[in-house]
Amino acid sequence: MEERIHFLQETGSTSDDAREMARQGTSLPFTVVARSQTRGRGRSGNTWLSPKGGLYMSHAVPMDPTLRHLYGPACAVTVRRVLSEHYGLGVLFKWPNDFLVEGRKLGGQLLEAFQVSAGPSGVPYQTYAGEKSGGWVLIIGIGINCSVVPGPLPAGSFEPTSMARELGHDVNPEELACLIAENLNNFSWLYAKTTEVVRDYCRHLDTLGRQVRVTLPDGRTIRGTAVDLEEDFSLVVDTPAERVRVTAGDLVHVRDA
Repeated sequence: MEERIHFLQETGSTSDDAREMARQGTSLPFTVVARSQTRGRGRSGNTWLSPKGGLYMSHAVPMDPTLRHLYGPACAVTVRRVLSEHYGLGVLFKWPNDFLVEGRKLGGQLLEAFQVSAGPSGVPYQTYAGEKSGGWVLIIGIGINCSVVPGPLPAGSFEPTSMARELGHDVNPEELACLIAENLNNFSWLYAKTTEVVRDYCRHLDTLGRQVRVTLPDGRTIRGTAVDLEEDFSLVVDTPAERVRVTAGDLVHVRDA
């Protein structure tokens, strides 16, 4: 397994590295891990602070585009399982991509998909169901505060925390990366349990029932109560005027005054 994990001291962005490696025909799946990044990024092009002491990894897998909406919750559930079973952390989710512990931000994920013409030796990439993926590759970028708490963060962000702060001891980012990569390596269960993926995510979704403010891709902002998560991973928000189905956007939990 470790020969598929590429460890770096520092890089611009592990996701950029993984994308380039996939385009050059590196066999999937594989993982890029760095001790620090100089150009880490989050949703909507936001900067992801990446000092030494954190986990910064990008995992590349072949993707079935018909199940694209399931990879986000599947990745989140996988990371949560690792943090719970191996470290005893009770992680909750903030839709669509943040990991929380006791209301503090521990980390997050960013998924990016793209197409390549073929895999190694010109052989088309296949999904884990053995079907042609159409050249779709998914890059799963994951950042977790292991022994460092980055800052300052943008206004309205959750207070940050780290695994070390929650556990009382340092955590080795490389060991954590190996555990996560091993668990992310097989998405075959997606094909048999598509509805269970979202249900499992929903059970640990801290956003449900909360007042939220969402900036939509078209620039509009809505405010209301998050009431449900649909099977396509869209969030249902009840606003004073209407019920809105949100498929993408920057979401903030609105704190009581």
